[in-house]
Amino acid sequence: MDDGYIKYRKNRKVFKFSVRVVSFNIGVEYKESKSSKTRKRGVLQNKRVFYIIGNKENPIKWQDTINKINFWANTYYENFSKAKITIGSDGAKWVKKIAREMNAEFHLDRFHGIKYLKDLFVRGKNKYESSNWYLYKFGVKLFKNGKADKLIHFLKETGLHVSKQIMDYFKYNRDGIIPQSGKNYIGVYAETDICNVLKAPLGFKKATYTLRNVVNFLSQRVFKINNYFKFNH
Repeated sequence: MDDGYIKYRKNRKVFKFSVRVVSFNIGVEYKESKSSKTRKRGVLQNKRVFYIIGNKENPIKWQDTINKINFWANTYYENFSKAKITIGSDGAKWVKKIAREMNAEFHLDRFHGIKYLKDLFVRGKNKYESSNWYLYKFGVKLFKNGKADKLIHFLKETGLHVSKQIMDYFKYNRDGIIPQSGKNYIGVYAETDICNVLKAPLGFKKATYTLRNVVNFLSQRVFKINNYFKFNH
């Protein structure tokens, strides 16, 4: 689950509202990739998705999100009340709040964590230092292996200036790093869902549409995903 933002036009004025995209799946099946015989491609099983719209005056509440999750999950699946729930996303506070309230295991999206490590070690002038690439790869290895405490200690001992923002990020999301190497970790697809549901139907453009058109685009996209339609692009 993740939040995205879309602009819409009304009476010649441009407004912005938030869209919360939540997707479900029951696991991943690995199939042979057409591009490589040795690399297997993970395919999410029985995927479903819904979205919630909010704005500055009526923000999306975490309680409402939980209610919608329970409603749609029980609509799409049987025995949801007995399911072991895993919630994957970035480290947003509302996501972790929902995970706690639903007694779910939280998995942190690797995209943001690895980006922070790259920014720290090999971004800008740092990329010319071969030793920094070693540190970067070692940090990524700790992250992917779920060694949260060792990663935090490693960052403290690197000798580089690690910003408070980066250090707090890894400390706050410790619980989402630990499961990274577990057999239940199948990856986090929040960014992909935002792309498929929000950006793709609008053509990745900065153009603004009427609210009605935006809602129609989103609803059509969600309908296609939930009914296994293939996208024409």
